[in-house]
Amino acid sequence: MVKLISFSIQITINVLAIFMVLCSCCKSQHEQGSLQPEWETEIPTFESDGVYDDGLPNLPKCGNLMVAHTSIYHGGLFDVDNRLCAIDVGTGDAMWYFPSDLNERKYCWFDGNGYLYKDKLLFQYILDDRSSTTRDCRSTACLDANTGAILWKKDGKTNWTPNSMTVVGQNENAYYVQDSMTVIKVNLNNGMFSVFYVNDTLSIGDIYLNDNNIALFCWTESAEDNSKFNTYVVVLDSESGDVILSPFFLYEGYVIPHGIISGGILYATVDGYLMAINIKNKEKLWERNDIWAYTLIDMSVYRDILLKCCGNATVGYNKNTGDILYDYHDYGSWHTSVCGKYAYILSLHDEVDILDIETGEKLDYIKCKYQDNGEYFYGSYPAIYGNRMYIMSHHHLFRYPLYPW
Repeated sequence: MVKLISFSIQITINVLAIFMVLCSCCKSQHEQGSLQPEWETEIPTFESDGVYDDGLPNLPKCGNLMVAHTSIYHGGLFDVDNRLCAIDVGTGDAMWYFPSDLNERKYCWFDGNGYLYKDKLLFQYILDDRSSTTRDCRSTACLDANTGAILWKKDGKTNWTPNSMTVVGQNENAYYVQDSMTVIKVNLNNGMFSVFYVNDTLSIGDIYLNDNNIALFCWTESAEDNSKFNTYVVVLDSESGDVILSPFFLYEGYVIPHGIISGGILYATVDGYLMAINIKNKEKLWERNDIWAYTLIDMSVYRDILLKCCGNATVGYNKNTGDILYDYHDYGSWHTSVCGKYAYILSLHDEVDILDIETGEKLDYIKCKYQDNGEYFYGSYPAIYGNRMYIMSHHHLFRYPLYPW
């Protein structure tokens, strides 16, 4: 009996050893950058030579529908006719468009994240139907994400303002900036609007929501140098509307500030300046000037690491001290999505790089299947749903598994 058990154990060990060798051989066949999409579909672009400009960069997903963006045609900056396009990821078919009239050419532009709650999609856009002397009037629309039908639409009162077109939300409540100085709150269950916050002296450039805190990144023109902005941040309680941090001066700079909140700490950037602020005791914990880490695209926090992705650098900081842990000079990014300790970075060389946020190690990368034909990833975040990543190119929508492969 003892010999039989020993013989059985030895067979099991041998089988496991063979299995591990086979797995090792399979893994060795994968070279960096060789991963192919597990699903793809061509995005309909009609008269256009490809998707032009931005849509909703976060690619909202409702059931089996992915809301990508497309272009009907373009002949120049103000001839862009962008549309939202809901694609069935099971069949690859386009199920609806917004605006829906494909025969009427318009100047249409989407340039901020939408917010999806159940089957209601809320977003901002600019539409010029050429019928009036004014242009660039901003509207906010709520669609039935299953059909593309407009549930309601609210027009702004002014023309172009430099604030973000992003809509943020948690559960049924959504928030967006209207006419630069007003934050609107809307209940997506009943469609009720309310004015959530108004500032008569500062323009609101960007909005961010996390942990029941809404951060408003504000600005006003500098009295001494009209090419610069005096920048501020205001933090509100998303439920009560109470002001947690009244207008807090950040810096004088050439760009509008951006930032995030994590664990009660606000991380903000203006030009090359980066700082951490405790929003409850109003204390600036640290700041640094990384002039080469300029033009912020995205920031995110994982454990003790603050990852900053910019137009010309990708940097990992100790979030508690601001010390640089790793940095990639001349390595810029468009958009970044984070899942666990992995960052999926759409870099300026138009490939998705996978970065270990803790160590800064570049683990692998994904290049567009049709890159050799001049087609690249473009215009959207690597959108992560479940254990899959979706990304667009100029002509296709792709789905990939998440790292590790």
